[in-house]
Order: sequence, then C-alpha cells, then structure tokens
Amino acid sequence: MKKIIIYSPCDGNIQEIEKLNDGVFSTKALGDGFYIEPKTFDIKSIFEKSVITQIFHTKHAFYIKSDEGPIALIHMGLNTVKLDGKPFSFMVGENESVDINKSIVKINVIDNENIDFVTPIVFDSTENKDYKFVIEKTGEVKQGEQIGYMYFDVEEVVNYEKQIVSNKNQFENIALEINKYVGTSNNYNNFYNCMTRLRMDIVDKSLVDLEAIKKVNKVKGVIWNGQELQIIFGGVVVKVKDELSKIQSSKTEKSFGKNKKNFKEIVFGFISGVMVPVIPVLMAAGLMTAIRAILIQSNVIEDVKLSYGSNPKYLTDYSIASGVVYILCQTGLSIVGIYFCYSTIVYLKGNGVMGIFIGLTLSSHFLFNGMSWELFTIGTFSVKLQAYNSSVLPMIIAGFIYFYLDKWVKNWMPAAVDIVFRHLLVYAVTVLAIFFVMGPIFGLIEIGVYKIIEYFGYIPYGIGTALLGFLWQILVLTGVHTVIGNIVILATNATGNDSGLYLTMAFAVMGQVGAAIGVAIRSKNNKVRNLAISSIPAGLFGITEPIIYSVNLPKGKPFIYGCIGGAVGGLIRGFFSLNASAVGGAGLLRVTAVIDSGWLSAVEYLIICFISIAASMILVILFYEERINEKKETFSLIRKLQSLFKSTKKDYKNDLISLKSNLEKVLSKENLTRIKSFESVYIKSLNMEQNQELIHKKINLLEEKRIVMIKKIKEKVKIEKINIVIQKYKNKLEDLTKALQLNKSTIKESRKWLESLQDQYMLLIEDFIKSVNNLDISIFKNNFYNVIHSFDISYELSAKQDVTYNYKVKRGLIKNEKKQLSI
Repeated sequence: MKKIIIYSPCDGNIQEIEKLNDGVFSTKALGDGFYIEPKTFDIKSIFEKSVITQIFHTKHAFYIKSDEGPIALIHMGLNTVKLDGKPFSFMVGENESVDINKSIVKINVIDNENIDFVTPIVFDSTENKDYKFVIEKTGEVKQGEQIGYMYFDVEEVVNYEKQIVSNKNQFENIALEINKYVGTSNNYNNFYNCMTRLRMDIVDKSLVDLEAIKKVNKVKGVIWNGQELQIIFGGVVVKVKDELSKIQSSKTEKSFGKNKKNFKEIVFGFISGVMVPVIPVLMAAGLMTAIRAILIQSNVIEDVKLSYGSNPKYLTDYSIASGVVYILCQTGLSIVGIYFCYSTIVYLKGNGVMGIFIGLTLSSHFLFNGMSWELFTIGTFSVKLQAYNSSVLPMIIAGFIYFYLDKWVKNWMPAAVDIVFRHLLVYAVTVLAIFFVMGPIFGLIEIGVYKIIEYFGYIPYGIGTALLGFLWQILVLTGVHTVIGNIVILATNATGNDSGLYLTMAFAVMGQVGAAIGVAIRSKNNKVRNLAISSIPAGLFGITEPIIYSVNLPKGKPFIYGCIGGAVGGLIRGFFSLNASAVGGAGLLRVTAVIDSGWLSAVEYLIICFISIAASMILVILFYEERINEKKETFSLIRKLQSLFKSTKKDYKNDLISLKSNLEKVLSKENLTRIKSFESVYIKSLNMEQNQELIHKKINLLEEKRIVMIKKIKEKVKIEKINIVIQKYKNKLEDLTKALQLNKSTIKESRKWLESLQDQYMLLIEDFIKSVNNLDISIFKNNFYNVIHSFDISYELSAKQDVTYNYKVKRGLIKNEKKQLSI
C-alpha cells in the first residue's frame, strides 16, 4: 500500500472535516479532508513536494498538487471570497514548485480581526483516483507536523490484475495439460477444431491418458473415432486450439507415425478443418451486405457499380459512405476464394502466407470486372483466362496443388538453391496450372452446365425452373454459379426476359433461408440455434454462404430440404409465368427486377419467396431430427433384418421375434420418458454453462475497466458503481454455479443409468448376432450402436460408428450363408 504523508500547513487546531458544520465542506461534497483553525498565518504546503496548480482570482483559495499525484483545495476562511483578496499575499505563482518549508501565502489578520480564517483542506474526489485519506492527529499541531496520510491500494489493483491474467492464461494451461496427456506433440500428427471439439490424429493410443484429460478444466467429454481423439470443450474450443497452436509453433518435435483414415473421415475432417475457419468471414461480410442492401433501398447510400470501360466509374466517384460500406461488404465476399486457399494450405500444415499470395494472384485485380483473355471458343461460348476471386473450388484445388507440389520439390531440390528457387517454382506452377489447365477444365464444365440450365428455362409448367431451384445451391458449392449467374444476368439485361432463370436463383436462396429457420426452431442446442439465427438476415438479402457452410451443409438434410424449397419456388414461378424484366437486387430485393411489370408481379414475387421459405422450413420441422428416435429406428433395423432373412435359406423368424420382444422391454415407455427427461436436464446444463461463460466475460471486462479507472484518476463513485455491478454478477455466477452443480449431479446419475441401459441393449444385439451362426450379420452392430447411443452422439459425447449395409452387402451376406450351409 502506497502512502503519501500529509503535513499541517501552519500552527493551529486540526479537526475532521465533518465537524466543521458549514453545510458544504462538512458534507464531503467537495471531498474528504480536515480543517485547521490557524494560530500562525504563514501557509505552507501540506505535501512534501508539490506544485501550485491554480490560485483563485479572489486569492482566498488555491489548488495544490503533490508530485505523487493527489490534489488538494486549501480554502482560507469560509466567507473570505467577499474580501476580494485583500488579506492574502501570495509568495509564489501558479505552476511554481513548493515544499513544506516554503511560504505559499501570508494572511494579514491585523486589519481583519473580525474575520474567521478557519481553513478547510479537502482532497477533490473528482481528481484523486481511488486515494483514501486517513487523519492520524487532531487538536493542537505545529506547521510541518504529520497529521495524516493518503494511500493508494496498489495491492488491490495487483490482485485484480493477477485475477485477469489468470483468466487469460487458463486456456494456455489447458492446452499445456492436453499436450502433456496425449503424449506430447510427438504423438499427434494433426489437430483442428469444429464448433465444439478439439480433434487430434493420434499416433499411439496407448500413450494417451484419457482419465487425466477428462479432469482437465473445461473438458466436457472425450471420444475416440478410429485414431482421432475428440475432446469436447464447447464454444471455448477455439481458444484452446489457438493456445495449442502456439505450443506447437514453439517446438520442433516431429511425429513418428502416420494414421490411415477412411474416405468419410478425410472428407469430414476436411470440411471442419477448411470450412470452419472461414465461417466468421462469411458471417460478418454476409450481414454487412444485408445492411448495405437496406441502406441502398432506403436511399441512405448509393449502389456502387464499378466499371473500367469506355465510360469508367470508379469508387471515388461515389460518396465516402457509399464507398466505405461497399469495401466492408466486398472484401469479404468478392475475394472469398482467397480465404479458402489460405485455409486449405493451413489445414494441410503448409505455408499459409503462400496461400494468401496464390489466392491474391488468382484473384488479380487486373482480371476483375469481367476482364479476361479468351483461350478458345466452343460455339458461341468462350473459355477464358480469368480471375477466380469468388470461386471456392478452384482456390481449394490451388491449395492442394501448392502443398503437395511444394512437398515433392523439397525432396529433390538441393539445399543450396532451395530457399531461392523452390517457392518461385511451386508458386508459378500452381498459378499457371489453375489459369491454363484447371481454368479451361472448369470453363468446359461451365459450358456444359450452362447449356443444361439454359434448357431448363424452356421446359414448360415450371418444371425446368424447379430443377434449377433444386440444383442452384449445389452449383454454389462448386463456384460454377458465378459464371452462369453472370451469363443469365447479361441475357436478362439485354432481352428483358430471363425465362424464369434469374428469379429462380433468388428462390433457391430463399429455400436455404427457410431451412435455416427450421433448424433454429427445431434445434435444442443453443449454439446451433444462435448460429442459424445470425445467418438468416444475410440470406434474406441474397447471401447464402453463411447459411450453407455454417448451418445447412454440416447438418446434411437441411441443405437438401433447402434445395427442395428452391425447387418449389421455381415450380410456383412457372404457375404464375413470372419473369424478370430487368436486373434487380439480390434476395428479397430482387423484387425490383419485376416492378416494371406492375405491382401485381412484385406481390407475386414476394409470395413465391415466402412459399420457398415456408416449404423448406416445414420440411425441416417435420422431418429433420437432431437425434434419431431409439424405438422407431430400432424397429426400422429389425425390418431390414426381416427383409434380409426372407432371402436366406434358414428361418430366423423366432430369433428375430425374441430379439424384438427383448428390445421392447429395454425401450419401454418408462425408459424412453426417462431418456427425454435426462435430455431436458442436459440441455438446461448446457445453457447454464453458456450463461456461466458469458458472466465470466462480463466480470473480466468490468474488472479490467476498474483497473484502468483506478490508474487514470477517475471518480470514486464510478468505481464503487462498477464494484456493485461486479458483485451483482458474482452473486449471479455463484447461484448459477450451485444450480449447475446440482444439475451435474443429476446428469452423472442419469448418465450412469443410460450407460447401463445401453449395455443391456447391445448385449441383446450381440447375443442375437451369435445366434444367427450361419449368417454374419455383425455389420449391423454399428447400426444398432448408433441407435441406442443416439443421445450421446447427438450431444457429441460419443462418436457415431460407420455403417456400410446396402444392397451389395446384402447379396454378399446371402452368398456367404449358402457357403456356410453347404459345408
């Protein structure tokens, strides 16, 4: 605790300020302090070293500031302001330094015998940080005698700082523990995160201490998926992964093994590893685009349309607001390919900076705005060397080419020239391969796809545009939609008739919006629901990337239902025979493309948009399930077994009846009700943990703000208010933690019960598989496992097992049975 000594300014009688009873100083309205009834009238400093900061023009008072910070007001007499400064002779001026031995002001009391010169001395509460005054001596004192001190609670600030540092370092500590318990970085080849899990490719499972990992702070569960270790953290997984990346980058350890993955693991690993890091860009830019569309339609800003031809239109030709908003939108979406190129190379553990370099080259601004070189033509269609700024697939392919080419060149290029020539060679080959090889291939694909889509416009009764409505968002995934969309736009602009294609693109967007709304309604997971809700505004204004990559595509079925919604929109368009007469905005704002045909056409367009939304939303609500129904899916599998057994020589009917009967007992109404009850408690616990995390963040922010205020001289009242708010949140956090502990106790018991039920279920399945001795149906074991583990798979507490039963497998099983019976 830092002390600043306060000295008496003269001889006299000192008392606490509240005893003055003047109605102003005594209330401490001007700050805490003391007063002195002077016996000598040569006033000196109350601080060891100080500066006179202000002298009142009536000379009855002055401000003095200690070299250590605090400021005091010395007010000589209570009613001396009317004396117009006559009794006071200042020996120093403003901004002059003084000490306890130097005279500041002398009071002439001989000519002013009837004046009371009692002197309040207060420490201004608006200027003295969080300093506190303590009076140590009252009564008779001499000038220069210590009468008290001010203190600044440094220890309190340090404690707050330590707490904040501790909160910030917790994820570093978690990452260090994880790294240790998985066998250090030598024991994993790769790691990345999805929305809730840290996923690590483990070399040697025996080196992983699962029990220790489960006890690490923030860990909610641990799952094995083949050689991939999945550690469930929830929303904080990004912070853990970032800290683990820092640990990795600071070490030079090399892995000593490789793990084999099946195709499904590779694909889903790729989607999580490459797509997830780009989602924040898509979300931010998508929402910004939605805001821009509203501002344009409200005539707040201009619609920026750049051109560089004979009548150029540059960004600076527009207002500053229009230009800045345009930049905020286009940087995210117009060059989205760059982010995918970078993310791909980083996922493959390559040089991310080179990914940016390659992405920027392929998005060269010299090739923007339709400028390109024609390579060759097929009929009236030309294949061009062009930019791939908004294409995803070419950029991802470029990332793969660069990484594997760089790896190959590194193996044979001499070390002496490697640093100079390798990067140039790999960069040039990658870029040229995309421009001259992959580019033309995509060009040919685009020709074929466009010709098919053009044909859709001529299929009557809306059937053609229904097909386009279904396929359009699938084309968005490939990047082919950009070229096709531009051709449709140009044709619409030139002819004033789009054959329904231009409008159907918007209906396809609305279909994905409806699917996202359905997910938000159906999902019990707050994180998924919030992600869906936040992506919807951008979709309404024509930007579907946030919806596709963060919600619908990862969930699978919602993406298909969204495509169906687009198809419904295309079909209804045919019923109304609605065509665009001009080029308009995106999403709902594409209504401007039909306004020239009359307001009835505008109303029809909006009706079809909402039908598209409603169709996919209803499909998701009716048919999408975050987790499968245990009883329903169990009997569905039994029916598959019945179908299989009809084709076998031996009769397994009695075995199957017995299995069904036993499984019905396990999946009794009472047990299924208990599972649902457990699910409700678990969801409540997840929501509590999310709220807990938010409160922690609020407390940390307030504590940081408090420290800044203490250090930068702020009002004590404001600091006290912050303390009250902090305590309020801490009380709330304490209540939430207690409720969460009770919930977790219930969850622990319910989880134990559920595991026992799952074991009973799987034991019946295993016994049944053994009883069918002439037919190897062990392939069904994973199917049944996924059914009875529906709850924990849905909430990422267990990994879903691979299932491979199909018609081909069925024929193989029957064939093997015949062989067994013939032996």
